[in-house]
Amino acid sequence: MKKTTFLYSLSIFTFLVIFFIAIHPIAIFDTDDWYATYHLRLPIPTIGAWNPIKVFPECLMTFFSYLGAYTLYPLNNRYCFSLSITNGLFVCFILTLYFVEFFLLIEKKYQFTLIKNILINVIFIALHFLIVFHIGDNNEHLFYAYDMTCIYHYTLSTALNAALVMHLIRTDGFRNWKDYSKKHKFLLFTWSYLAIFSSLYTNIIFIVYVGVLLLMTLINQGKTHTFNIQTYCKTNIIHLILIVTWFIALIIENTGGRSADKEENFLLSFKECIINLLGWFNKFNPLFVIFSLGTIFLWILTVKNKRWDEYVKYFLAYFLTTFYILLLSSVVNSEYVSRIDVMYASHFWLLLILMLLFIDLIKSFKYSQIALAPIALVAALGTIFATSSYKELNYCNIPFEQCEALADDIILQFQTADKNTETEIDLLVPEFDSDINWPLNIHQKDNLSKTMYRHRITHNLIIIRNLVPSEEKTKEFINAQH
Repeated sequence: MKKTTFLYSLSIFTFLVIFFIAIHPIAIFDTDDWYATYHLRLPIPTIGAWNPIKVFPECLMTFFSYLGAYTLYPLNNRYCFSLSITNGLFVCFILTLYFVEFFLLIEKKYQFTLIKNILINVIFIALHFLIVFHIGDNNEHLFYAYDMTCIYHYTLSTALNAALVMHLIRTDGFRNWKDYSKKHKFLLFTWSYLAIFSSLYTNIIFIVYVGVLLLMTLINQGKTHTFNIQTYCKTNIIHLILIVTWFIALIIENTGGRSADKEENFLLSFKECIINLLGWFNKFNPLFVIFSLGTIFLWILTVKNKRWDEYVKYFLAYFLTTFYILLLSSVVNSEYVSRIDVMYASHFWLLLILMLLFIDLIKSFKYSQIALAPIALVAALGTIFATSSYKELNYCNIPFEQCEALADDIILQFQTADKNTETEIDLLVPEFDSDINWPLNIHQKDNLSKTMYRHRITHNLIIIRNLVPSEEKTKEFINAQH
């Protein structure tokens, strides 16, 4: 790694650590989080499991949760904080990889000066934090999710796939496979494996890109009358294997426990998805909309070499990714289209296309760097200004301190029972306005027991007889003044 790339990576990682560990730390909170912290699975797709293909999010969240519980927690006696640190560092690592791949892509594709490349990257980073920002509180950014579990299943899985796509664009994909070193081949194999076996909502980024490459090759060979099925399959064998693997992943995922939870009326659900998709026009930051429309308009008017072949690929990938999310949500849950962690997969293509158009504009103006610097400065200052207005990364949007206090209270109840050699316990938790008391689901009580035992918080496995919703706990931990 070049020195400049290393320093850039370190700078981005530091910024993300400040954001995700110091300012908006990620806390374990709901019973999905408590499940994902202890649940062990093999790093292979498992037919009939609850989430059969989610190798990347489930294995990695469990690993870094155990790492926090086994290394940091014994040192500081702060369980929630320890898991927040280890998982937060991994979140920052994946997002750094994502941003660095964009940096390297622009560096190779346009060969700008270092200063110009950094200014462009500052704008790209800032757009992730400002895309749906509005004046006021409870804002969301492109990396926001309801809980730690969703950050792994959607946000990080999307970033992993998107980073892989940018890496393939930069290195010309798998067409140069024979020329790659063994280390690079191993990296691409592992990366592709984790990308496909991440989530059906996120692996579409990678597979759509591969599919578009296959389609464009087919169209070009058809135009030149050079298409031969054997030659086509031989030269694109890796891409075809990836497509087949993805279809197998679809079939395996359909055997899972969650596959039975589907929308009853597909057409009605699809209509609701369209309405939810159109709702994003009201969610976007007005300045982002102006920036986007202005970039597109000026690009059409002023850029001479428009590279239509390249942009057709990206626009097609953007359209197919969005359409796929609509179809999948029509089957799963139409409300998913309203979630930013789900739509990150689509918004990635939007931001990538927008930045490439913007860069074409920059190239077409002689004194572009003079204009680029103030835009980057405004974007950076806007991001800093917006930082304190974002929602907290937990389901109830409460400060990390309250999440940690609740976790400590739950732990204390278990440790008291463990000290008294009790084998069963009625666990008091905050009461929520839900039939199942979500986000602390009364039907997922075993998740808490197993986490306490497997993370060595209790010496023995203590069974929860009843998860008891308590108004007092709600007042103490959820509705506390902050």
